[in-house]
Amino acid sequence: MIAYTPSPLQRTGPQTHIWVAEWQAVPWLGSLDGDTLDMRGNVKLGNYRFHVVGSTWTLDSSPFQVVPGGLAVTAARATAINIGVRWYAPKGWRLMDMNLMSNQPVPVKSQSVKVELLDATNAVKATYTTTTDATGNVSVADVAGSTQVRVTDASLNVQIVAIP
Repeated sequence: MIAYTPSPLQRTGPQTHIWVAEWQAVPWLGSLDGDTLDMRGNVKLGNYRFHVVGSTWTLDSSPFQVVPGGLAVTAARATAINIGVRWYAPKGWRLMDMNLMSNQPVPVKSQSVKVELLDATNAVKATYTTTTDATGNVSVADVAGSTQVRVTDASLNVQIVAIP
């Protein structure tokens, strides 16, 4: 997102021109295979920088790092372990869903996730690679002794929650 304002707003003499650029860690349209709105949270982790080109100048930002984060997971035990997977940025994302608010959890729809059932000592009891449904949910077989679930999405965001 780019914003601009002169200071002072009305020209009464010299003005200072202030530009602000903000990039949220979401990929640009067309950068992913099968690019859809549901894939907006799948930016690649790593180091980035801004490179701005003007008519007679260039400007490069200092490098910054995109790290894992923003994953919200719920788990419930029934005949299976039912898991909800959501991207969550309380300060908001850009458009992530046509019907949901950007600062509320947004389902990770129809995407591959790794689900690990853990015991109380964090030892892995079972591992599943599965795909969430159209509402961001998935179910996996329960394993005796599992007390937690660890979910890793396609962008390596990880969250561990207790299984009630």
